Amino acid sequence: MTWLATGSWVKAYEVDFAAQATQDIKAGGDGPYTIDGKQWTASGSALASTLSLTNGVGLEFVSSTTGSIEMRMLMSEVPGFTTSRPWRLMLRYSNYQPNQDFENVLMLVSSAIAGSRSLGALRGWNAADRYFNYLGTTTLQTDIPAAHIADNLYVVETDGGTVRSYAGVAAGAVGVLPVSTGGLVGIAQSVVTGNLESAQVPFEDLTTVLRLGLNNSVAGNAYTVEAMRIDIGA
Repeated sequence: MTWLATGSWVKAYEVDFAAQATQDIKAGGDGPYTIDGKQWTASGSALASTLSLTNGVGLEFVSSTTGSIEMRMLMSEVPGFTTSRPWRLMLRYSNYQPNQDFENVLMLVSSAIAGSRSLGALRGWNAADRYFNYLGTTTLQTDIPAAHIADNLYVVETDGGTVRSYAGVAAGAVGVLPVSTGGLVGIAQSVVTGNLESAQVPFEDLTTVLRLGLNNSVAGNAYTVEAMRIDIGA
C-alpha cells in the first residue's frame, strides 16, 4: 500500500466533536454515551476535573488526580472496519498539557479481551515530548522535533504489520480536518514493524476498541479532541 496516498484509502467515518451538542460526561459518570449516533463508553470520570463533549470546543479531557480517563468506541461502529483491512486514524486536537514524565494522551486501537494489546500511539512526556508507537507487544519511542511540537493534526496508519504515525498542521476553524492527508504538512514521526501474530491474543472484529483519553495522568494533564476521521484501506 502507499502510505498517505489519497487513492489508497476510503473514508469510513468522520465526526466533528466541536459541532456536537454539549454533554457533561464528568457529571454523568462512567457508562455509555451517544455521540454523533455512535455509542461511546466513559471510564475514569471520577478522576477528571473536566470530561465533556463541549459544543464549539470538542471532546475535553482534564485530569484532577492520578489515573486514567478514557472514552472508548467499538470499532464495529465504523462501516467497513475489519481487523484484516488496513486502517488510518486522524485526529485534530488541542490544549495538550503534560506536566510530568510518563503522562500520555491515548490514540489507540486495542483488543478488549484478556491479554490486551494495541495498535497506534501515545503522545507522552518522558524527558521530552514524544510519540510512542505500539504494534502488539512492540513499542518504539520517537522524539517530536521542536518545529512540530505545536502541530494539531495526528495520523496513525497500520496494515497489521507496520504502524506509522505522523504530525502535521490542520488549518481553519475548530473541528475542521483536511480533505485528505495527501497534502499533509509535517513529517513522519515514527515507524514500528513487528509480527502481529506473535503478540498475546488476536484482535477480533467485535471486541476491538478505539481509545481516546489520558493515561498515567496527574492533576492538570489535558487534551481536547476537536475532530476525528477513520479511513479504511481500499
